[in-house]
Amino acid sequence: MKYLYLSSQRSDFCIPKEGIINNFSYSGMNFFFTKLTDNKTVQSQFILNSYNFTNLLVHIRHDEIPMFLTWRQTHYPEGIQSIVNIYDSTDRDTSRYILNVDIDLSTICHFFQTFERILMTIASMAH
Repeated sequence: MKYLYLSSQRSDFCIPKEGIINNFSYSGMNFFFTKLTDNKTVQSQFILNSYNFTNLLVHIRHDEIPMFLTWRQTHYPEGIQSIVNIYDSTDRDTSRYILNVDIDLSTICHFFQTFERILMTIASMAH
């Protein structure tokens, strides 16, 4: 599995920057990351495709869901497994509805304040 972490915010383990793919290690696993933006460029499309990512790890606010869906449709129109963590949502049902998780089985949705719980789960399943 090859993971790409997307977020518009910095975290304890990475500082996403627009147009740059970098990596971090968590519990012995390597994860790539970039900043989630609404910028659509052919160059970023080419760079993303060259990595052959299999999963997106997304850490966003509720109001960023449409931007993520547009980003995913632009860069992965054929679809890609996505684990989405919404750290700021006052209405979880609406967040799930916008993500279409009841129909789109390639999207898994969580509501943790931090992303580390998801990274811990992924790392423990890999070992």
